[in-house]
Amino acid sequence: MLGDSFVLKSGEGGVLIPEKQPSDYLEPYEALNFTFGVCAEIEEVGAKCGRGIVPPGAEVPVHAGDFHTALFVVSGRGHLVLYDEAGGRTGQVPFEAGTLVVFPPGARHGWINESDEDFVWFGVDFYGAPA
Repeated sequence: MLGDSFVLKSGEGGVLIPEKQPSDYLEPYEALNFTFGVCAEIEEVGAKCGRGIVPPGAEVPVHAGDFHTALFVVSGRGHLVLYDEAGGRTGQVPFEAGTLVVFPPGARHGWINESDEDFVWFGVDFYGAPA
């Protein structure tokens, strides 16, 4: 279960107002072998928070994001595979629950879920940050 998402807004007199975000937002990305969805956006700072799931034994092919991204592994175990611009493998990093990875824009990478449980992650794309 992924749980609910709330964005707290500043109200009158400093009172915080929770805005519940939709919890049925995950969509399949079949070409990348995972489901993903944005669960909150903070427009004032240019950030989107999202969650994704890679099934047991699945491999996410090489891809790259457009922004600085911080990704926190909630469950699962495997390897983050690193690639150069030509698509050649340049290395790999083991991951497990509790691992944090910070990507620069354009970082070419893929994932291999080597566990018998879902690889679940929480990530933040910083689209308002300078590249």
